[in-house]
Amino acid sequence: MLKMIRATAASCFRCSRTRVPEAARVFSKMLKGGHCKPDVVTFNTLIKGSCKMGNNEMISRGITPSVKTYTSLIQGVCDIGRWKQAIRLLNYMVSQGVFPDVVTFNVLVDTICKEGKVVEAQSVIDIMFQRHIEPTVVTYNLLMDGYCLRGEMNEAKQVFDLMVRKGSIVDVCSCNILINGYCKSKKVDQAYKVFKRMNCWELVPDTITYTTLIDGFCKVGRMQDAQKLFSEMHCGGQLPNVQTYAVLLDGLCNNQQFSTALKLLREMEGKKLELDIVIYNIIIEGLCKAGEMDSATNVFSGLSSKHIQPDVRTYTIMISGLCEGGLLSKAEKLLTEMEEKGCSPDGCTYNTIIQGFFNNNESSRATGLILEMCERGFSADASTMELIADLLLKGTVDPIIRMETTMLIYEMRASIKEFYGVIFPSLLQLQKGITDLEHTGQKRGFVPSDSEERMSWREKRRRVWNLHRGEQNKVTLPNTPTAVINCV
Repeated sequence: MLKMIRATAASCFRCSRTRVPEAARVFSKMLKGGHCKPDVVTFNTLIKGSCKMGNNEMISRGITPSVKTYTSLIQGVCDIGRWKQAIRLLNYMVSQGVFPDVVTFNVLVDTICKEGKVVEAQSVIDIMFQRHIEPTVVTYNLLMDGYCLRGEMNEAKQVFDLMVRKGSIVDVCSCNILINGYCKSKKVDQAYKVFKRMNCWELVPDTITYTTLIDGFCKVGRMQDAQKLFSEMHCGGQLPNVQTYAVLLDGLCNNQQFSTALKLLREMEGKKLELDIVIYNIIIEGLCKAGEMDSATNVFSGLSSKHIQPDVRTYTIMISGLCEGGLLSKAEKLLTEMEEKGCSPDGCTYNTIIQGFFNNNESSRATGLILEMCERGFSADASTMELIADLLLKGTVDPIIRMETTMLIYEMRASIKEFYGVIFPSLLQLQKGITDLEHTGQKRGFVPSDSEERMSWREKRRRVWNLHRGEQNKVTLPNTPTAVINCV
């Protein structure tokens, strides 16, 4: 359907300029309908056609595109990540005698910094000076944020100091960017110094300022400072929002202060804040990681009375906690229950419960879940693959389980990196080859030869079991990659 609509739009642009509005209407229906979402090619087609039509129409009417026209086009190209095309468009507009203004340059600086190319962004600012265009606070903020994203805090601070020397150019956003950069780099004391100096610049910290710094204190385990700042926030006239509470709640849980965390949760509920499942996931995960499964279950069970629906992450967190506590039957029951309540497990859910069964020496049940995961089109992550490799290396494991797990590897959709990083080295350490097993299997019809199509997994599995129930002592495992490489 998407290809058909995309082709329709493209044909509109190729056939006639006057059909661009028709394509735009098709595009509008895609957005409103929701059943067929436009992708990057769709956007590119519409932008390209609109640009051509716009330029041609303007020129035919004797109207020269203005700097705003080109800036809008550059913004559109940048929004889809084509900053090199934006540079070419900038050069073109200059060749047409239309010179970019500060807004045009800011669009370029923003896009280039987000690509991590801060040196190139600095070059754009140098061009601004050459053209006698004074960078604004927005320009410097974008450049400073670019340095912060790269963790280059000395360079970010130099930009900030330059802004301070220029007078009243620094704003609250400037401080927030620098504070956030310091916090991400675990340099909370430097962040706090910027916070304390805001008064000298006659700037009032906003909710973002407080939330960012509270998060920074939490991340380095300085919960007393975080809670003190949270209290000062009220005194400063800034009301914490849900994000502020979430940051503090997460910090309390990560630092094992669960009684305070639960008290804060009750406070949030008492203030009638619009809490969503994300808030409850934070507290449930913290309790599960600490082994406080009774408390976690109580919070989880109370969600329905609050008319909050658990999401796939909520169930995955609970399943992980139950597995860690050895409560495998409850974990398996919850896996079934989530589907019954309309929440389908994802790859993370399956990997979590499979690892839980492996870690509790329930290899047979784990193997069954691997099969279920494969049938649903999910992949094993690196941790699951490592556990499978460990299972194959154990000589004490039931041969049937070892054989079944080996066959499952054929069906795993692991990446090349995971395969060669975990499974392949493990298989090379095994003592016996799979060559005899393959020959025997081809004679009996359960392993496909090069000329025959691979049979369904269920049929293959049934034949494997029938073949080896009477010949368990003859089961061998691969010591060469030839039988396994085709599964990747």
